[in-house]
Amino acid sequence: MMDERNMSIEWVKSTAWDHPQKIQRLPSLHRAASSPALGERMSPSKGTQASEKNELLFQRFGINYSMLPAMFRKGSCVFRDKVEETVKQDGSEKPIKRTQRTVRVDHCDIIGEEFWNEHSDILVED
Repeated sequence: MMDERNMSIEWVKSTAWDHPQKIQRLPSLHRAASSPALGERMSPSKGTQASEKNELLFQRFGINYSMLPAMFRKGSCVFRDKVEETVKQDGSEKPIKRTQRTVRVDHCDIIGEEFWNEHSDILVED
């Protein structure tokens, strides 16, 4: 049975995958459509798979989606990351270290397990 944390992670992963692709493709497809009606403007991408949308984007505008920088393909992820800092260091004393959270912006794959293994504490309240 999926616990609440895993359900949250799955929702974030699925949203993160779909959103940047739509942002990248739809404005170009909308500008290229000849009909002013909203329904007709969206029809080139409506009901198609991601691979078909990528092909359409390449054929019409020469944009190779897989070659775009991660910032545009994956979007921006803003989260609080734990960072260890040295607070005080006197001549003979050991350095005093503390951990605190800092805001971080990253353009990474939050769908994959690697991100969640590295940042497993994101969904944990302090």
